[in-house]
Amino acid sequence: MKDKDHNKYDISYRQMITRMPKLYKFMSKYKWLILGLAFFDVISNLLITLPPLIIQYCVDEVIPLKDFSSMNIFFFVITMMYLVYSGLFLGHIYIRWYLQYNIRKDIREKLFNALLLKSPVFYAKRVSGEITSRMNNDVGSVSYLASDAFFDFFNAFLKVAFSLTMLVYLSWKITLAIVILILLQYFFVTIIMNFFKKYRKRTSEKWGRLLGYLQEVLSNIKIVMAFGNENYEASRHLRKSREYIKDSI
Repeated sequence: MKDKDHNKYDISYRQMITRMPKLYKFMSKYKWLILGLAFFDVISNLLITLPPLIIQYCVDEVIPLKDFSSMNIFFFVITMMYLVYSGLFLGHIYIRWYLQYNIRKDIREKLFNALLLKSPVFYAKRVSGEITSRMNNDVGSVSYLASDAFFDFFNAFLKVAFSLTMLVYLSWKITLAIVILILLQYFFVTIIMNFFKKYRKRTSEKWGRLLGYLQEVLSNIKIVMAFGNENYEASRHLRKSREYIKDSI
């Protein structure tokens, strides 16, 4: 039962697309801001892709003709592209920060309100530290998926699309070699991530138990001091911390 409950909170990048309908409930409130940010991404990737093509055209066509006026125009255009890209990049960072923290706030409010309606049996079967850990880590993970991870995925897709288009234009052989290398890298990274997945799950459980222990000791600190158990609790904390660190490494 415990593993089943934990799997509900075990969110990975691979599940982002399949869980998008659930994430959309938190993203829909900011849909126009998200669409604007997606438009920023398209323009930014276009601005960062065009300069190499313009430079290649200048080297192949303009410089041999010694057309300095055209070179100055192209230089001005490239400079303006990078300036616009810098402005879009700064705006992109601010909007993503705004989205992530507001989505996180919305998720925490809904989760806290849902926890208030749970029965005492629910809390009797769970350690308070585990609930706190999930409110902190899992809410952060979900808000990250609904904001930063979503745009990282979208931005990566745009970069791949624009880059492949430019590479195919320059040389289809180089493009084929790069695609093969990317697929091989994805294959090996997937194997490694699946191997470490079970350790990440165990580490999360250890962290929840450690938080539960800390809350238990701090809430009963007067009793601990009354019986002179400070050294005993310190050794327990050291042992639990070492277990957590050992599983984390």
